[in-house]
Order: sequence, then C-alpha cells, then structure tokens
Amino acid sequence: MQYELPNGYLSASSIGTLLTCPRMFELKYIQRILTPPSIAQVTGTTLHRTFEEYYRTAMTSAHRYTPNQVKDLAVTMLEDTISTDECYVTADEQSSAMDTVQDLAACYVEHVAGTIMPLAVEEQHVWLARCGVPMLAYIDLRHQLPDGGEGIIDYKVTTKRWTPDKLANSLQFNLYSLVTGLQRVEVHNLVKTAPAKRSAVKQAYRRSYRHRPEPAHPASRFRRQR
Repeated sequence: MQYELPNGYLSASSIGTLLTCPRMFELKYIQRILTPPSIAQVTGTTLHRTFEEYYRTAMTSAHRYTPNQVKDLAVTMLEDTISTDECYVTADEQSSAMDTVQDLAACYVEHVAGTIMPLAVEEQHVWLARCGVPMLAYIDLRHQLPDGGEGIIDYKVTTKRWTPDKLANSLQFNLYSLVTGLQRVEVHNLVKTAPAKRSAVKQAYRRSYRHRPEPAHPASRFRRQR
C-alpha cells in the first residue's frame, strides 16, 4: 500500500502531534484546519523573531542590540506578529504580552546572548532517511563553539524551567542532532513567571550517535524564507 505524507515530509512537531493525538494530526496536517494562535504562541513567535533579528544584526555588523534597544525591538515584533498572523487577542492580553516580551528579551540579551557567536539563523535542514522519508528541521540558531566546532540553539518560552533530562530525551532535539550531524545542542529557555522571577536559562547536552544512519543523499541546508 502506498502512503503519501501530507506535506511531503515529517518534522519533530508533526511526529509529536501524531504520537500525542492522531485526530489532531489529521485535522492539522491532512485537513489543514488551522486555529488562530493563542497569546502564548504569539509571545513565543515574537521572541523568536526578536532573537532572529538580534543575531542576524550581530552576523552582519559589529553592532549588537543593548537590553534597552531589544525591548523596543520586541515591542515592534509583537505588534507585527499580532497584525500579520490574524491573532485574536484582548487589550489586556496584549498589554501583558508586551510586558513579558520586553522583560524576557532584555534578560536574555543581558545574561545569555552576549557570548554567542552566530553562524546562521532560521536555517532549514532536509535529511532523507534510508526508508525514503524526508525529515525537515528548522534550526533557530547555528553557532560557533569555543573549541571551533558548531552547535545548535533553540529557544523555548515556557512557564516552567526545562530540566537536563527533558532536553536529553527531547524528540525535537534528538532529531535536530541527527538531521544536522551536530552533536552539541542547547536550549535557551525563557521562563515567563512573575515579573520579578522571569529568567533566561541556558541548558546544553552533547549527543553522540555510535552508528549514525547515512542519508540517501547529503543533507541540504539553507535559510528559512519568511
């Protein structure tokens, strides 16, 4: 029997949805019934876009946004996300999200981002497994390590801090490591708790594949177009 992948490929998010709720997978990926993003999703998208611009600027010039400058950038990105992604948010939700993205963006730039050496942002990797299934991964940031190697960074905006075990056992990050061949994986976790306790935490692990399966063709790598 022939099976056709809904989008022509699988990704960590689609596999995770299928494992969690096959009915949701059908609605989202086969019937393509989409729901407007929640305010939590809007907040996450805003911070991703903010850091994309932060690191893109750092790659092309000696300038890096200061914490105060990145606050203004986050506000602009939030307004753009709400206007372009057809979001339905109340005035109170938008006001709360405004405070959150400013606090977390400034915290991240002040405590984490300054030492990161970016190589590529929003990079797409396609890897064809031996079974013939294309695996797709979008990498938030590829960066240079102190030893000259390369690593992967992904941003996570959550209400609870990620644990090292959660990172090491993550389907998404194991797939990213497999698809890219890069063993060093970091999650930059932005925790959106009460304002006084908001934080940006960096967790990392190194993944080794003793018998990494060879793709049917070399992985392709290019920047995501928006």
